[in-house]
Amino acid sequence: MCLSFLRPLLSLGDGSAIAKIGPWGKISADLLDIPTTPQRLERITIRHGVVIDSLAFSFIDKAGEPYNVGPWGGPRGDNKDTIELAASEIVKEVSGTVGVFAEDNVEYNAIASLTITTNVRTYGPFGETQSTTFSVPVQDNKNIVGFFVCAGKYVEALGVYVRSPVST
Repeated sequence: MCLSFLRPLLSLGDGSAIAKIGPWGKISADLLDIPTTPQRLERITIRHGVVIDSLAFSFIDKAGEPYNVGPWGGPRGDNKDTIELAASEIVKEVSGTVGVFAEDNVEYNAIASLTITTNVRTYGPFGETQSTTFSVPVQDNKNIVGFFVCAGKYVEALGVYVRSPVST
């Protein structure tokens, strides 16, 4: 079962900390999570059609090593969009909708749409917007540095890792 909502902050030893927030969406699929602590998000790839089919991303960990994660979810979706974050660009909000759609007489709960907002611009929405919304805005110098999902054939739930700045 995929259930997390808010985990306490993890100190990174440099005065900064990471919080795991979420997920939003269906919480019965398998949890897919990152293998190490993220420091900076570099790239996000979203495959989508009617819903978010898969999510992949790249980040730098606290040791400065690059990690490529995913794709998490299925290979479908007519559209594939990649967000390449500039060196000074950080993710400040992840928002979207969750919904139900039918395929081959089977109903699926999934992340229906996804929007990524940085300190520079807004990307998306990807997928098709439905009525049940979620939003994870971060304040001050905090930023979103990674994701975890519940996924099978589609991305069914989505959560984020938020990095707090180095304290002074």
